[in-house]
Amino acid sequence: MVIGGWENFDLLNASNCLGAKIQVAYVNLLLVGDCSQGVGELLIAITDAIAKTVKIPPPGDRDLLDLPHRTFERYIEQVIANIEGGLIVAVDEFEKIEELIEARKSIEVLSAFCVAWCK
Repeated sequence: MVIGGWENFDLLNASNCLGAKIQVAYVNLLLVGDCSQGVGELLIAITDAIAKTVKIPPPGDRDLLDLPHRTFERYIEQVIANIEGGLIVAVDEFEKIEELIEARKSIEVLSAFCVAWCK
């Protein structure tokens, strides 16, 4: 995973620098909003970006809102099992997660995000 916003690294064009078997899913967290329904909204944005890149349908929004951690974990397992090569999820505007935590909108956002990616 790339957590971005670096001036010298263009997240949108990262795939041009990588081999043919590495896919890049770009997520701009500014498009997420305030996550009024919890971490599921954040994970919807991430799974939509992954689905667009790897052509594996994302889980349903209701599943991500009701059981966000388990649904996301299962989707990532499915993606890993069905892609050739690797996947980089380029997360731009990661500061949005910090804002959500500071605003106490969804204190579990960061932990859920990190746990899912560390597996």
